[in-house]
Amino acid sequence: MKFKSLTLLAITAFIGLLTRCTLANPDGFLSINCGASNNGTNGEIDWITDSLFIKYRNTSIMPPFTLINTPYQYQSMAYFTNMEANKYCYLLPVRPHIQYLVRVSFFLKGFENLRLASTFDLYIEGINWAKVKLTNSQMYRPMYYEIILAPKRDSMTLCLARNSDTQESYYVFISTIRLRPLQPAMYNTFTDFNYSALLLFYRINFGSSYEISFPDDQYDRLWEPPQVTLTSTYVISTNDSFLGSIRNQPPVSVLKTAITSLLGEDQLLVSNWHILPQGIYYFAVYLCNINKTSLSGNNTFQIFIGNVQIAEIVVPEYMYCLSPETRLELSTTDSTDIRIRSKTGSEMRPFINAAEAYQIVKITNMTHAGDVLAIRKIADTVNVPDDWTTGDPCLPAGLPLTGVMCNEEDPPRVIIVNLTNKGLTGNIPPTIANLTALKQLNNKLDGDVPPGLVKPGLNLQVLPQSKFLQDKKNKEKDKDDPNEFQKVVVEYSEEDIKAATNNYSTIIGKGGFGIVFYGQLSGNDVAVKILSTDSCQGKQEFRNEVTLLSRVHHKNLVNLLGYCRQPIVALLYEFMEYGTLTNHIHGSAKRERPLDWQTRINIALQAAEGLLYLHEGCSPPIIHRDIKCTNILLDKNMSAKITDFGLSKLLQNSRSHVTTEVKGTLGYLDPEYYGTSSLNEKSDVYSFGVVLFEIISGVPPKEGIVESAKILLSCGRIADLMDSLLGGQYSLESAWRVAEVAYNFVEPRPVNRPTMNTVVKELAEAKALVSHDGIKPTSLKVLDDVPKAR
Repeated sequence: MKFKSLTLLAITAFIGLLTRCTLANPDGFLSINCGASNNGTNGEIDWITDSLFIKYRNTSIMPPFTLINTPYQYQSMAYFTNMEANKYCYLLPVRPHIQYLVRVSFFLKGFENLRLASTFDLYIEGINWAKVKLTNSQMYRPMYYEIILAPKRDSMTLCLARNSDTQESYYVFISTIRLRPLQPAMYNTFTDFNYSALLLFYRINFGSSYEISFPDDQYDRLWEPPQVTLTSTYVISTNDSFLGSIRNQPPVSVLKTAITSLLGEDQLLVSNWHILPQGIYYFAVYLCNINKTSLSGNNTFQIFIGNVQIAEIVVPEYMYCLSPETRLELSTTDSTDIRIRSKTGSEMRPFINAAEAYQIVKITNMTHAGDVLAIRKIADTVNVPDDWTTGDPCLPAGLPLTGVMCNEEDPPRVIIVNLTNKGLTGNIPPTIANLTALKQLNNKLDGDVPPGLVKPGLNLQVLPQSKFLQDKKNKEKDKDDPNEFQKVVVEYSEEDIKAATNNYSTIIGKGGFGIVFYGQLSGNDVAVKILSTDSCQGKQEFRNEVTLLSRVHHKNLVNLLGYCRQPIVALLYEFMEYGTLTNHIHGSAKRERPLDWQTRINIALQAAEGLLYLHEGCSPPIIHRDIKCTNILLDKNMSAKITDFGLSKLLQNSRSHVTTEVKGTLGYLDPEYYGTSSLNEKSDVYSFGVVLFEIISGVPPKEGIVESAKILLSCGRIADLMDSLLGGQYSLESAWRVAEVAYNFVEPRPVNRPTMNTVVKELAEAKALVSHDGIKPTSLKVLDDVPKAR
């Protein structure tokens, strides 16, 4: 079923319509029945069809009969048959800066005849919300996911996307979407909703055996009974009225029941059957005294999450409540059992009414507002891919709109629009000039070019003879077919290369690939790498580099601007004014401009962030395979970027390693990889550990820096390890932090090495220590107080 474009005007008009349509719902509830052909009600909540919120989908509803014992909202679903779409997005009207509870659900009953995917990704406002995993139990009970967030604009994007585990030819689908505005004071003790959101992991009503939601809960939260039998407890309840208030406003029906320990027991243990992934969490425990027993003295409870005591409270008076809260950082092995213990001398047995747990996640800035407006206006003017009407142009990361590419700025900007062969028709809309960060435009459009697009540095092609590269097709290609490259990059002629380099007049470097020349292209400085005829590398490395750099974009990876494949083989990169890190650690710049400690940490952290993106931000992950100081370049701001992807390898998501011919640079090679040819992310980790030791010491790997560093650190002699050019000007605690990271990175066994995610966190903390303590003179005299290497 095809839908008309959802314009901004239509959204604005619909907000008014929504207000009228939802008068029967409290507090502006928005309840969307996905796939339904008409609005309806389940007796408590009014549901509306999703046709105004999304452009493309196939609707499934099950006439001519009604599913027995199935609520109205689960009589239909929306499923998506366009397998080529990056994502399937809803555009939802909201009030900016208001906290919303958003719940989506997935229900399979009655739709067994459809090829429905059991796993796919769920995103909201660019947040990686969840990896949906459905089982046969969803034939009988809906699966739901819930988040609390505060959108910054008057519309919010909710997207579904296929992932590497989504079954081929199976359809992503959704059953319902609920939006519920909350009060500003709810859930904000440890969460700044300007920067964070809360992902629900559990919400438990301990004293009940059934679910409670609207209308008992005015915010339509779903309070579930315990999923396992709680032993050594019994249920108590009351019909009396509560006095006072309680944070987060749980419903009265939840608070009027509780579980308490058995007579004579001073401890109540609620084993947590939920396995929480590593992260930062918000916990709220709700305690209401509904025991009429007259007590004397001071009754005190100690409350624990796992082994961490989060509160010690005096038990409230009868029919009063307390809600201890905490923010905890958990590893995957941490216990999250809830334990309540009566202190010695207390007469009251421990009890608990309810509890909630949320993961606190960072939110990202959505695409620049001007770019969003421009994209939507373009969608109103010409025929564009369906996702242009509802999705955010740049987010989620890695899933931009069809034909769009964005940079890594905050907020991200649209820099490339490539819609050749995407069915784009019509005249060039003037509003495309509002994409002020646009670098490349490739479309088969007619008409005059808008004046705003005629500017330096913009590569513009509106004719069929464009040289911009298209998406890779899933079929056999000639090995020199330009369609193998996924991202839009520009192919230049030999004449273009000669003109850019002023006939190869200025050499700025040389490596295994060939000579690197300085050049200028459209007024911008560029580096042009020309493959030598006698190069030990060759076309395979060239193809590898273009293929990989065509699918990645990160502020700490050198940006590929274009290439030439015949009669010469060349790569064009952004120009990095300060050259290689090697030159600043070992070369001429070492004496001319020695790097201070703050700069060294910044470089290490930025390079680590680039490598982390390759390992965890790309799907499938990318192993660089040749991390070294020579392949870390510095721009005019001394910001670090990783380069040289000629040896890099893709690691398929289903595999933990690849077996491959050993390549790389001696001194940086992982011993395990060198001995077994088994390559994984930990091979890059080892190489980066060597780089860290170089940054610390100024000693090249060929001089045995790794073994020397291990010996010195084991003896606590970090001052002997530090580069003498620092002159003792460094933060001792920060230096130890970086050295310990490097020490762990060069562990002989890969399993003992941390991940790049860990090193980024550690280096960020080391940087913070410098910012906090400043750079203080350090001498050998300090060694007596230095801890031994751990």
